[in-house]
Amino acid sequence: MLTDNEIRRITEDSLQFKAFAQTLEEIITTSETPITIGVYGAWGSGKTSLMRMTQDILKDKIKTVWFDAWKFDKTYDLRVALIHAILRRMEEDESITKDLKDKVVKLLKRVNWLGLGKAALSSFFPLLAIAQGKEPLLKNQEEIPGKTLELIGDFEEEFKQLTKEYVGDEGRMVVFIDDLDRCISEKTIDILEATKLFLNVPLSVFVIGADKKRIEEGIIEKYGEKSEGWAGNYLEKIVQIPFTLPPLRKDVITEQFIHRHLSRDKKLCSNPCRGGR
Repeated sequence: MLTDNEIRRITEDSLQFKAFAQTLEEIITTSETPITIGVYGAWGSGKTSLMRMTQDILKDKIKTVWFDAWKFDKTYDLRVALIHAILRRMEEDESITKDLKDKVVKLLKRVNWLGLGKAALSSFFPLLAIAQGKEPLLKNQEEIPGKTLELIGDFEEEFKQLTKEYVGDEGRMVVFIDDLDRCISEKTIDILEATKLFLNVPLSVFVIGADKKRIEEGIIEKYGEKSEGWAGNYLEKIVQIPFTLPPLRKDVITEQFIHRHLSRDKKLCSNPCRGGR
């Protein structure tokens, strides 16, 4: 029987993705941070497997976090779920000091202010666009309360300090965000924007697995199509490095998922079949 379960370890590489995983690892470990990498591919192309294999390569030398966006799609605020996942990973790491753990727990208790609602983000980004001399993302402008901006700034500064203390001056923290394109459009864009607004700090790397076309469709669905290619340009402002997976090779599919499984099934069937005659 065929399965769509992802590959989790480099030693289980039945998709011949080892070279891709090693390339992705090199990008992660050598690129200037903060940075966001997009692992793009259609459904079934092996995005999750590649990300899991890359995480497996990194596990002994770099702090990693895995966030399955689709599992949290029904939560009140997907941004809060992402931030909780990162902070929980820090808190549960047995290698951290008690002092650092106390700081993480303290920030976790205060992180619910991010549930202020979409107005905070939806109004912040148009103003940011104006400040940069660009067209606003939304048609309707809203005034941002000073307190909201202060809270955003405070969180970013605290998160920056925690990240630095957690990974060390030469380390980095890699956050893998999987199945983003399976979420509803609004929440998909919330996560993308959160990586820039709340979590865009030195030593952080975000690796996002998604169908690029679906994400661009979600951007248009939420903001409208300002001009031809606008959604793609918007996505490029958030994802600095696109890593596009090619379609799975026919010979790999035939060898790894058809011949192998047929051979195994024949072996499993041989004894019972003879015994029943």
